[in-house]
Amino acid sequence: LLGIEPEELTASIMKKIVIETIVTDPQFAGKMDPVFYATSFNQNKLEQYKADFRVKLPNGIEKWVSDSAVPVRNERGRITHSLGILMDITDRKKAELELAEKERYYRTILNQLHEDVMVIDHDYVIIDMNNSFLITTGKDRKHVVGQHCFYVSHGYNQPCDLEGESCELKKVFTSGKSSNCQHQHLRADGTKEWVDILLSPLTDANGSVTHVIESARNVSDIMEMNNELRKLSAAIEQSPVSVVMTDSAGTIEYVNPKFCEVSGYNREEAIGKNPRILKSGKQDDAYYQELWATISAGEIWNGEFHNRRKDGHLYWEAATISPIKDGKGAIILYLGLKEDITEQKKLKQQLQQSQKLEAVGQLAGGVAHDFNNLLTIINGYSELIMTRLDKDNSIFKDVQQIAKAGERAGTLTQQLLAFSRKQVIKPKIININLLIAETEKMLHRLIGEDIELTTKLAENLNPIKADSGQLNQILLNICVNARDAMPRGGKLDIETKNVTIDGDYFENEIQAQQGNYVLLAISDTGVGLDAETRKRIFEPFFTTKEEGHGTGLGLATVYGIVKQNKGYIWVYSEPGLGTTFKIYLPAIEAIDESKFEVKADKAKFRGSETVLVVEDETEVRLLTAEILKQNGYRVLQASNGSEALEFFKKEAENIQLVLADVIMPKMGGKILFDELYKINPDQKL
Repeated sequence: LLGIEPEELTASIMKKIVIETIVTDPQFAGKMDPVFYATSFNQNKLEQYKADFRVKLPNGIEKWVSDSAVPVRNERGRITHSLGILMDITDRKKAELELAEKERYYRTILNQLHEDVMVIDHDYVIIDMNNSFLITTGKDRKHVVGQHCFYVSHGYNQPCDLEGESCELKKVFTSGKSSNCQHQHLRADGTKEWVDILLSPLTDANGSVTHVIESARNVSDIMEMNNELRKLSAAIEQSPVSVVMTDSAGTIEYVNPKFCEVSGYNREEAIGKNPRILKSGKQDDAYYQELWATISAGEIWNGEFHNRRKDGHLYWEAATISPIKDGKGAIILYLGLKEDITEQKKLKQQLQQSQKLEAVGQLAGGVAHDFNNLLTIINGYSELIMTRLDKDNSIFKDVQQIAKAGERAGTLTQQLLAFSRKQVIKPKIININLLIAETEKMLHRLIGEDIELTTKLAENLNPIKADSGQLNQILLNICVNARDAMPRGGKLDIETKNVTIDGDYFENEIQAQQGNYVLLAISDTGVGLDAETRKRIFEPFFTTKEEGHGTGLGLATVYGIVKQNKGYIWVYSEPGLGTTFKIYLPAIEAIDESKFEVKADKAKFRGSETVLVVEDETEVRLLTAEILKQNGYRVLQASNGSEALEFFKKEAENIQLVLADVIMPKMGGKILFDELYKINPDQKL
């Protein structure tokens, strides 16, 4: 074994060849010399011992040997000899050292893991763990090994029935399959953390589960991030605006439900496509090229799209498109936020149209006012001249033609004033049904026999307060237009009903005052109107008829009358599908106005009182003064309010009536009235 001759085996030789000693009997630890001391036995100091030695033989070979010895006693119990056994354990020791090295290697790896790991046996007792586990739990190894996992494991800081069917550990021991779960854990420092726990089975050669390895990973940051992502996802999914994400090439990767609702495309249809599926062709290529140049340069683009839904309907969207970049500044995707502004667009266009009509109305009213002054002079002096001429006089007939032309011009002026809502009206309580019934015969003659006229008049229709002449104008103008739109015949329907407006918007068009209204609807089956024509039909002098077949004031007059009566008018028409006008006029409670009627005695029209005429238009003032003088009145004249006020201060007691224009330079009629009232509260004006 040692390569030494028996006679050479001495204590000194043993001392020389022993390199390392491992005492395997704990009672001799730290006391054992690396050689066998026979004297120890002779002195009765030792009963037995065992030790392993690493020796280097004379031939240079190293071996591990196991040495054990027991004393040999005589019949008196005294030690006379020692019996020693020396065994070659080199192979076994090599295997043990290799195993120890592997254990050290794997434990080093285990302790380098950032995950907390422990090994649990069938009794749910911890038999091993890594350093990370000890740091997290704040415990020592000696206080953990042999403890029940219920008290120190991440996953069971809450009571757990280890024998119950829901116990994850039991499932792994029973099924032999790994399991995963998440729990909130309280660290040794008192902070809470979420851990992701993986339970993995360890099996023997027969495949039976002998232990379970529990590894726990701190996922608090991930859980927090996931929670934020869930909130963000919920916000995007429930966003009231459309959200679209594309890759850097413009291919759609995500759309939210609002996008699907607005566009009509579901997610499967949109993802993988380019946003150009929404293009309507209403915007030129340059518009989209400018957009792409902006966002591909890393800048944010804001603008509007005139898009087309899947079903073909057009709609408007206000959009903001932002490039999203990675940590290196490279664009990885584009984010689009879009809001449907179709209704806002309609309202804006309608407001602009309303403002346009308002401006045109003011212009028309101003022109009509000045023109009316001229007609007053022409018609007035024509009447005066005719009163002074014999009817057989040739000049009388010439003047009569002038007067007739003035009357026709006056009719046009009244239409312009109606459009501008400056026409003088005489409103009274009216039932539209009765008015339609009275006009129906005339309408039949007006539209001709090839057009079928039907009326659907509501029972118990609420009355309105309006000028009956104006309502007749509405009926006649719209019905004449309907007749012209049906040159080969058709149907004309007139309907009335009581309606209540209680929403924020009215007929999807304009904002309206809430309340009770009477609806007058007139529909035809004529050629219809396109969108551009519908925008202009209420403009004065706009007409679709041939030259000489319309003044273009019919619908302008209708519009002015409706607005003057605080109502609303709405038109729906499509080419080839006819036209419908809906007119809403405020309903009122019935009032008996007969008691307010005043009958005048024409015989008392002449007088001798003094009248102060205030008018800045010289010809009109002179004509008015002349007519009053011919009827016996004394007339004082002033060209404006300031001049009239000076007259009045001098002759207040002699003036019985002041007849004044409303709009004049220096001082208008309203201010004049206030000043006169201060001087004489009983003054008639």
